[in-house]
Amino acid sequence: MKQVRFICAVLLMFQVFPGIPAILMGQQPTATNFQQQLERYRAAIHPQKLFVHFDKEAYAAGETIWLKGYLVEAADHALLRDSANVYLELWDTRGEKITELIFRPREGAFYGQIPIGSDFADGNYAIRAFTDRMLNRDESYWFHKNIYISNSSFANRLDNETRKFNRDFNESIQGFRDATRVDFFAEGGSLVEGLESRLVVRVADGLGKGKSVKGQISEQNGGVVTEFETGLDGLGLVVFRPEPGKSYVAGVTGARRGLSVVPLPPVKKEGFVLKADILEDELEVQISGNMEMTGHSLLVQSGGEILFIKDGLPNEKNRTFRFSLEYFPTGISQVVLFSPGGVPLAERLVFVNHDDQIYLDMNARVLRSEGDAVLRIEVLASDQEGQAVQGNFSVAVQYGQVGERTSYDNIFSNLLLGSDVERFLDLPGQYFDYSRDNPEALLDLLLMTQTWGRFSWSEVMDSMIPDGPFLPEYGVDVGGALVAPQGQVGIGNAEVRLRVVEEPSQAYQTKTDAEGRFLFRGLQLFDTTMVEVIPPMIAGRQVPEVELDQTGRLDQGIPPLVFTPKANTPLQQITERGKDWRRPRTGRSGTPPERGGQLYGTPDQTIYIDSNEPYTNILDVLRDKAIGLSISPSGFITIRGITSINYQNPPLFIVDGVESEGAFSSLHPRDVERIEIFRGASTAAFGARGAAGALVAYSKRRDFQAELLLSSMFLVNGFHVAESFRPETEPLSGFDSMNKVKTAFWEPLLKSGEDGTATFQFRPIPGLSQYRIVIQGVGENGKVGYAEFILGN
Repeated sequence: MKQVRFICAVLLMFQVFPGIPAILMGQQPTATNFQQQLERYRAAIHPQKLFVHFDKEAYAAGETIWLKGYLVEAADHALLRDSANVYLELWDTRGEKITELIFRPREGAFYGQIPIGSDFADGNYAIRAFTDRMLNRDESYWFHKNIYISNSSFANRLDNETRKFNRDFNESIQGFRDATRVDFFAEGGSLVEGLESRLVVRVADGLGKGKSVKGQISEQNGGVVTEFETGLDGLGLVVFRPEPGKSYVAGVTGARRGLSVVPLPPVKKEGFVLKADILEDELEVQISGNMEMTGHSLLVQSGGEILFIKDGLPNEKNRTFRFSLEYFPTGISQVVLFSPGGVPLAERLVFVNHDDQIYLDMNARVLRSEGDAVLRIEVLASDQEGQAVQGNFSVAVQYGQVGERTSYDNIFSNLLLGSDVERFLDLPGQYFDYSRDNPEALLDLLLMTQTWGRFSWSEVMDSMIPDGPFLPEYGVDVGGALVAPQGQVGIGNAEVRLRVVEEPSQAYQTKTDAEGRFLFRGLQLFDTTMVEVIPPMIAGRQVPEVELDQTGRLDQGIPPLVFTPKANTPLQQITERGKDWRRPRTGRSGTPPERGGQLYGTPDQTIYIDSNEPYTNILDVLRDKAIGLSISPSGFITIRGITSINYQNPPLFIVDGVESEGAFSSLHPRDVERIEIFRGASTAAFGARGAAGALVAYSKRRDFQAELLLSSMFLVNGFHVAESFRPETEPLSGFDSMNKVKTAFWEPLLKSGEDGTATFQFRPIPGLSQYRIVIQGVGENGKVGYAEFILGN
């Protein structure tokens, strides 16, 4: 159906513009070959978009992050049917990866949860999600989101190192807030001598929050030419005609104390100015120039689909073109003026909104069963004509401070706006908040400051197809190396076996390369799985050591996340003391009795494990009791503050005098007497091997050497296994200044049927009368749906 409509659009256009090139008529393509080049480019990179819906915006220790992701085609937003891996990571502000999840999407969607342990530090965190294909592009094509996790008990263990880091972090945030940046953007991209241009001024702090100011444009050594002002969003508009041979500056008052003088963009002696306006049912494009136009082309595209192209523009000083909005999809469209050689000369983005996405409505009923009340919610999904829409949705029911609508990013603002522009947008959802004055005009001003971000025309026209090494993965990779017991020399061409401990029949075999590295690809592992990597016996009846990489997705070539603060990024904790805080006391009072000799000196922390404690693995013990450790879901342990934030080395692991990470990870707590943790200066006894710290375990039995001769065990992060939503046991407690909203109900599998309806129900919380219901998703027709409802009062 779409193809027929497109052909009809082209035929109608041809009646209005006889010069439309044959590239859209199925005949001989134009010299610049726009259509073929763009199709070749898209086929090579397989453009995708990814959005993740979270149950809320901020969390507290002890809660769970509930999430659902939607993977769609970049052009038409249809859900992708491929089941290739999707990766989601949680990072802290230090650049440490806290959690990595691997999803296998079904029908373009995936869902799951991240438990927030009691050991999570209070502070800002960043989430990013991506596919293997996205790894071949820069990180701006990935999904990103910042969240805050509060932990009321964190103040009880705020050490000096963390306090210093947080103080430096806060100072940098405050510095960004105190800064003022003034930028001018000429519509179309250029100021040209003698040609009237619309100039957008954007005034914001270093985090992108707009500032309201007044200003004026003056000649470099002359009088005032015109004046302007910006609103609370920091955006303003001025119409300006630069005169030949003159340069200009802008003076801004209100941004900082006194007057700030800012140079304007350089003025070209020759060139073109491109203007675009959305009228009632047309897009009007005006091109003016002070040079001859010979063989230039005008192109309009959206999502990589060419909508209009006009070749051989008339050689006139002022040209006006009108394009029917009927053939534009909802979202961003790009208007580009090309030179005869296919070089872009001017660009303008516009947003067309047909209000043709999914309409969501709901009805609520109270059901009673044996005295208990249940709220039953019926959701109706329909299109612009009122016809039912089948779709895949997720819903969060929130309570707390929920009286106001949010302006955060949502699936509509992300897929149709934020993901298509080059420059970062802070809270794009605010440009579709129709409770504000004239959001359409504000959005149009914003788009004058942006450029198309999904691809570069220079890459398209020059056949510069990004060539990356990453192909879609459909399983879990486990890789590492075999090294000799002494000398750390890799053992090449050796057979390595891998066995899943819980399912011995699931076994694999491979060989190491010349440098001793091995790789098991595409394993079908789920949740956190214990695997046994079995090396061969080598000369001298020695057993090689197994060094395992971080498993799940091997991180070669993937940059660490660098935390990017936003306008709403909170400061981090530095001085507050928790309610259980007390000054540390020296002496023996309150310290556990010594249960064995200290072989490596005095540790920084000693953890004793009693036989009646309900731990099932050693990692749970460390998560609950160890101070200053980071533990990923795959069992990768690092000691915070020891190494660079960009590259974390594992500490030294010792069990009863034997160095072995596998043995340490496979320990059962009931077999362990104590664990000693060494960091910094206390690692002197280990030499260079302890540069990243050391964890020493003492068992209640001393026969680990024999157990380690022929195997090593590791925890592997397999495909994420989603759990059902669990409501809080104490729903009315735990609110704080950062965590103002809680989740009463979460459903990631809300699907509307042929009649467009979907239902869910939840038990209301006694004493609460108001809830906010947030629904997001994608329809079978590629349209997106987003709605917020306030239930109760």
